[in-house]
Amino acid sequence: MPCTPKLFVFAAAIGGAVFTPNTAMELARSITTPESLWQLTLHHGLLDPALQTSFLPLALAEELLLRSPLTAVLHLPPKGGDDAALSLCGAPGIHAEGRRLLVRRFADPGLGAGLLSWRGRVIGHYAPERPPSPLCPGYL
Repeated sequence: MPCTPKLFVFAAAIGGAVFTPNTAMELARSITTPESLWQLTLHHGLLDPALQTSFLPLALAEELLLRSPLTAVLHLPPKGGDDAALSLCGAPGIHAEGRRLLVRRFADPGLGAGLLSWRGRVIGHYAPERPPSPLCPGYL
């Protein structure tokens, strides 16, 4: 999959965060949502390591998360990004390896109440309905 100009703009928005935050924000706002699984994966590959550090200003990180739905699913979607992230989780064309990635990532211990709440919403939204368990009568 060749790199597209959109991918370079996405990378420039991440890289510009430290020295030119206003320009980085403008770049981030100009990016459209990825159109293919390759683009989703590439956006995530660029943004995920940046989120593991603390150099991205919060507003820019949220703007970039809106442009990288896969990263939003695996981290915590910003305000207004829940629906897009939930729809990505349940996309019928999602590959089995993608589902395994989601399960592995969600099995990691949470880093806070917000992340645990998000993971619970995703699991609750897509978990198959089942009768209450005798051990936990109020379950589902």
